[in-house]
Amino acid sequence: MLLRRIVAYCMFPFVFAGAIIASAVAWERGLSPFYVMVAVSGATLAVVALAERLMPFHKEWNHAQGDVGIDMIHGVVSNLTLPFVYRAAFALLLLPVARALEHVVGGAIWPTAWPLAAQVILAAVAAELCQYWVHRAAHETQWLWRLHAVHHSPKRLYWLNAGRDHPLGLLILFGAETSALMLLGAPDRVFFMQGVLTVVVGLFQHANIDLKLGIFNYIFSLNELHRWHHDENVTIANHNYGSNLSVWDWIFGTAYRGREGTSPTVGISGLSIPENYGVQLLVPFRWEQAQKETSLHKG
Repeated sequence: MLLRRIVAYCMFPFVFAGAIIASAVAWERGLSPFYVMVAVSGATLAVVALAERLMPFHKEWNHAQGDVGIDMIHGVVSNLTLPFVYRAAFALLLLPVARALEHVVGGAIWPTAWPLAAQVILAAVAAELCQYWVHRAAHETQWLWRLHAVHHSPKRLYWLNAGRDHPLGLLILFGAETSALMLLGAPDRVFFMQGVLTVVVGLFQHANIDLKLGIFNYIFSLNELHRWHHDENVTIANHNYGSNLSVWDWIFGTAYRGREGTSPTVGISGLSIPENYGVQLLVPFRWEQAQKETSLHKG
């Protein structure tokens, strides 16, 4: 159907551009960043949630699997609460270091004279570089993988489980992105715009929508690429590490695009993590027991 194909190609760029432009205008007019972020998140969520119903990538992924409640808890903790706590903590620790660095180099490190668009691009690329290597390490280093595994435990992908993260795993990934910008002295408006970018991309990244992203796959880490990062096959899953951008995956050779018409089987091979928030918090610290319980259950 022609209309569906047009929507598949145009939905993300239109929503993304609208969110970025509206947020930049709102900042210039002095509107509350908090309320602007709420509005952007709500509008993007409404589009994504409706599109999941009208044009799903997998119809089966639209059916709850006893996971909605736990994903709501993760969303409140990992999306709505901990980022504010972590950012305040990092600011307390790193802003004095940033001021000391500016004193050493004899001035501001961050190019505040650049146009806002250029600053946001710089922030996205710099933060993503740090996040890329930490995320990659989380897949290649056993003790970090134990913290990150909760994010890969779902058996389906949809917008709400984008926020499924262990608090300690989130701390490491969030710290990688945030600390770089703080140490470089990025101003508040750049952090705000980076936050808008993260919200919009994050909601589309896990969305169960049959999008056709074309050239945008070479810039953004969206669902057409990211769903393969959740494949049970580790050889396939250890690709597409980008959080917001895919550029570093393409540069470092870890980008992966499945064949047209194919689909991943998502989850963790050999490990089943219960849909229980308390249990998920403990999994990294009782890893061998979790593997044994999975083996016994399958047996």
